[in-house]
Amino acid sequence: VRLMTWAQHIVTFQGDAASHIADVPALFKAHLFMGLTLFVIFPFTRLVHVWSGFASLGYLGRAWQLVRPR
Repeated sequence: VRLMTWAQHIVTFQGDAASHIADVPALFKAHLFMGLTLFVIFPFTRLVHVWSGFASLGYLGRAWQLVRPR
């Protein structure tokens, strides 16, 4: 219940969300940090092509795109 309350505070932008996970182990806090970091950087990585559905299989197998020749 404590983590559910923390998540609700994060999603709804309510203050004092950190107080709900203040006494959880540091390893779990590191796990939360890395997971949220993945959500932040997701739009800027190749992982965003997961949302293209079946076309993503073709994307994974294609050759690298040369943007600027040297």
